[in-house]
Amino acid sequence: METVEYFRLLLSEYCSQREDFLFALIKSRGKAYAGAIDDVLAERAMAASGLQVLSERRQEILNEQRVSRQDFDEAARSFMQHERRKIEIEERQIFPLACSVLVPAGWADILAREKSESESQNVRQLKKRPRAQRRWVAREALAGQTERSGGRYHAATQIRMCENKRD
Repeated sequence: METVEYFRLLLSEYCSQREDFLFALIKSRGKAYAGAIDDVLAERAMAASGLQVLSERRQEILNEQRVSRQDFDEAARSFMQHERRKIEIEERQIFPLACSVLVPAGWADILAREKSESESQNVRQLKKRPRAQRRWVAREALAGQTERSGGRYHAATQIRMCENKRD
């Protein structure tokens, strides 16, 4: 599975659903807590937009269109920056907020949902993917070394070769 699709599935099938459930529990404790949640949702939307741009740049490379390294790099950095900001907001605001406002029943709901999710086929598949992703990154690094050392592979050909070899 290609990296961009992995992130898309991870964020939509796993992280966003969990976050939305937690946000609903926090909001049920009072509307005063909506500001921090809105900040996370705004960053989530920006990250999703950045991931879409990254996906488009990758597809342009696969279609052998001209894409500057800088354009691809900017798309990747934009996605990563928004994800990092979202995580920072969660760590600084959302998690402490959850600890202060959730009652035992809320935590029990979270644990029950997590248990049912961990049995889901999609979640099991997502948890298996990091190992395959690490192997893919290693292959990409090797392909990059080959290219830098005078190999004659075209970038789009290398990407296709890696996709065909994936587990």
